[in-house]
Amino acid sequence: MIYEFKITLNEAGIPIWRTIQMDSNATCHDLHRVIQVVFDWDNYHLHSFSVQRSNGRRMKGVKIEPRSESGENYFWDGEMYDEDQVQLSDWFKMPHDKMRYTYDDFVDDWRHDVVLSKIMQPEKGVLYPRCIGAEYVTPEEDSGFQEEIDLDHPHPEVQVKEINDNIHKFLSDMLAEVPIDIKNHWEEVLSKAKRFHRLNPWKWMDDRHIFVVVDPITKEKLFCSILGAEAETFGLAIYIGKDGFRILEHILDESADYDKIAMNQRCLLLSFEDRQDLDKADYALIKTYGIPFRGKKPGRSFAALYRVMRHGFWMMKNHE
Repeated sequence: MIYEFKITLNEAGIPIWRTIQMDSNATCHDLHRVIQVVFDWDNYHLHSFSVQRSNGRRMKGVKIEPRSESGENYFWDGEMYDEDQVQLSDWFKMPHDKMRYTYDDFVDDWRHDVVLSKIMQPEKGVLYPRCIGAEYVTPEEDSGFQEEIDLDHPHPEVQVKEINDNIHKFLSDMLAEVPIDIKNHWEEVLSKAKRFHRLNPWKWMDDRHIFVVVDPITKEKLFCSILGAEAETFGLAIYIGKDGFRILEHILDESADYDKIAMNQRCLLLSFEDRQDLDKADYALIKTYGIPFRGKKPGRSFAALYRVMRHGFWMMKNHE
């Protein structure tokens, strides 16, 4: 997967930031190298990372540094990790997770907030790491950046192309295409669920209007029912193959044993739920992929988020 970070230099008086994308399997040492290049530092001084937020929770007492020659740090009583051994995915789990990168911490103390903005699939043919956005040139090394900004002579802008040229020049050993994770379909599923929600099909269809599509891989018929005409549950139920169709017939029979149906159904369910009704795991999954879903739930007066029911995927998997 690809992580997109916004990295901001603190206390500079002006917004100096870079947006970068890099492999989630890269190490913190790799991230250190990228920060040095995109901010045009000279890598003369000591540096360290501190974990501020991980998996949506605030963190204290976690530091990541280069391994010292003695292997000990006598000035730190918290957790300490070797930056060569820590992958970004070890601590960055969802958008808004954050580390602080400090460079030259004994003199100028340049502090950078490294915030995970988005998790995505890599683009085919693109080499990572890369910079996709930037503002303002970094101050001179060892300057302390104490000078006052002259509004009549604005601080120099920075060119993204120039930054990427430097990445290719100084980080050529890191540049690589990142394989697409074909096992992880959540980003695509959530994106298409959002598009489905925008269609509002429950405004002109109800669960009695069954339509059929053919799975392009298995060639099975999928019997689809739109939920939401009664303004209770909004979503899509998909009954798979002959087994699914038999269950659908029982559901349409008002005298059916629904407990028995629930234990034997072969289906997928996409449902749209209010945020407060989501399981923590489902909400964390949605946030992980950075696909916002805001607005009003159909027929309700408060904000909604969607949930893809993983239980449905389990049932499909165990009936194949």
